[in-house]
Amino acid sequence: MEGYVLIKARSLKWGKISTRGVYQAIKIATGFSKITGELAYTGYYECVDNLRFDASWLNDLDGVYFEIWLRVTMQMSFRDALEEIYKLEMFPSRQYRMKYALDYDFRNGNGVSYLHGKCYQ
Repeated sequence: MEGYVLIKARSLKWGKISTRGVYQAIKIATGFSKITGELAYTGYYECVDNLRFDASWLNDLDGVYFEIWLRVTMQMSFRDALEEIYKLEMFPSRQYRMKYALDYDFRNGNGVSYLHGKCYQ
């Protein structure tokens, strides 16, 4: 889906794909008794927005966590694993988040991770 949801929103290509997608969503959804065309239309675009967010902001994050997991299974702490991955510059699109997590999340000792864009205890 990433190849489709990141197409420029105001392009002719996106217009064709999106129009077809919304028509199909409405056709399928209105087959259910309590779903209106307006609800299906809104739901379709909400889904597309969520996919765009995920494709843009969460790209490579699975790789970061996998590399951390590999190191933690070798008895390395989460922080040390994150620091090693940061220094190796394995995930350029995630460097700023890793730096922030290292500089701020772990400094105060509460173990909060900023990597995912949310706080985890």
